[in-house]
This record gives sequence, structure tokens and C-alpha cells, in this order.
Amino acid sequence: MSEGGPKFSDEESALILQRAAELQAREGRSLSLRELEAAAAEVGIDVALVRRAAEEVAVTGPPPAPPAPVSGGALGAPLLLLHERVVAGVPRRGLWDDVVSEIRRRLGTAGRVEAAERQLIWSDPHGRAGIQVSLVVRGERTLIRVEERMNSAAAGLFLGMALPVALGGLGFILPICIAVLELPALIPVALVVWAALAFGLARTIFKTVASQRDRELHALADGIAEVCREEPRALGPG
Repeated sequence: MSEGGPKFSDEESALILQRAAELQAREGRSLSLRELEAAAAEVGIDVALVRRAAEEVAVTGPPPAPPAPVSGGALGAPLLLLHERVVAGVPRRGLWDDVVSEIRRRLGTAGRVEAAERQLIWSDPHGRAGIQVSLVVRGERTLIRVEERMNSAAAGLFLGMALPVALGGLGFILPICIAVLELPALIPVALVVWAALAFGLARTIFKTVASQRDRELHALADGIAEVCREEPRALGPG
């Protein structure tokens, strides 16, 4: 493409390269590591990152597809939010402490830690009781799992808010339909509409809360994976 051709943003460039790689994979063609490094250098990607990515893929296989946006379902969002990562290599000394610090920094709570040589479990029983972070070492890989069960939030919104609001509509729907409009036949319709509005409000709130928490968990999983990939830091003088 000539210098005067169209320009693409970083996001558009990543999408174009990803699509080109998919098309090449369909044709059954393969590239060597040196060819991949040369192609990356042409578009300004650090060669060291290409090598690290190649090592990770060789150990863990291709990375999973990014999660779909939290939506859908009768409640507007799933009751389980889950993000998993796989990091090549075994835990270095002091890794569990660094991981716990990263969790506490991002979530803002101390939580409870259960640690063994090849496993770490962090939970928050006195705060967000449904959230749990676990790291398990299997062979030469560290499996990271960040999850949160939204059952309590859903129960609070749909049973603790929507249901009382729907039942509370009887207090004004009955008098209006009977005494004001003198149309008792409208009572079932008005009740259904009112209940649908109450449920719709709870659904919107639940979807918003779940989306916010899902983004937080996604970032937390990425942060923990990055901590696991870091090399041990050398201590300075003193």
C-alpha cells in the first residue's frame, strides 16, 4: 500500500491482521517464527512480544476467544461471571504474595486467603460473598480462574425490589380502575403492565451491575496473568 493510501487506527490494524491470519490459516499455510518476527517488525510490533506469544501458544495452545458481552437471558445477565487464563511456567518464589496484593489492590478488600504450594484460593466471605479467585498449578502451567456468582444480587433485585413493587401496585390500581375509571375489567391488564415495568426495571439494573462487575473481573484476570508472567524483581541496596 502506498504512503498516500488509507490510514488505519491501532484497533483497525489489529482487526485487519487478525482477519488476514484467519484467511491464511484456512488456506493451510504456515509461517516460521522468523517470518512471523519479520511480519511483526514491518507493522511496528516488538519482536520480543512475538517470541513470548509463540512460547505461550506452544505450551498452552491458542488463547480462548474474548468473552461475549454480558447480556441475554430472562434476567438480562448470567448468574455466573467467569474469566479464565492460562500462564506457562511454574510459580516463582513469592508469586502468591504478589497475586494476593494484586487482587486486594483491584478489589479494595483484604478477603480470605487459602494457600498451598501449588494452589491459591482467595475469597471475600464478608463482602462480595459470591466472588472467588483461584490459581492451580498443573504441570508446567498455572491456571487462573476468576468468578463471581450473582445469585444474591439477582435475588435482592427481583425478589427484594421487583416483587414488592409489583404487589404494591394493587394499592393504587384497584382504586383507580374501580372508583375513578369505573372499569374493573382493566385491573388484570393494569396489573400485568405494572408488574412488567417493575421486572423490566430490576432487569435493567441487574444487567448494568453484572456488566460492571464482569469488566472488573476481566481486568482482574488479565492483571493476575501479567503478575504471573513477571520476572522476580531484584532488591535494591538496603
